[in-house]
Amino acid sequence: ACEDPDVSAASRGDWTCVCAPPASGIEVAHQATCVLDECTAVCTACANAGAGNVCAKAGQLCVDANTDARATGDWRCECPAPTSGAAALRPAECSLDECERNAACGDQTCHDADPSPASTNDWTCTCVLPLVGTEVGGAAV
Repeated sequence: ACEDPDVSAASRGDWTCVCAPPASGIEVAHQATCVLDECTAVCTACANAGAGNVCAKAGQLCVDANTDARATGDWRCECPAPTSGAAALRPAECSLDECERNAACGDQTCHDADPSPASTNDWTCTCVLPLVGTEVGGAAV
């Protein structure tokens, strides 16, 4: 909504435009650019009210890449480092690929048997043929 606080002929260019909640933005003598970060907005009328809380309750980060007030329903939850994963409009399924974090295998083949964050130290290094050998949690010898 735009308002002119002083409508006298002597007062010009002092009108302001303010975005309607839950969007935010204000401009003087211009149309306001309205921003709506669905991760931080408190909006009981929004279909995705509390997007930030949905992610936070899962221990994840909420990201709204497009904060244009006309772009809604585009937020996502992202897993915190060192885990990886993202999901639109819901908590993500996080994974922890220990092979990506450990360079201990060198030119050997690394395999993480269970990439769930709760399962650690179960990665193995396997020699590349014609060599043979496997080691859990380190380079094969």
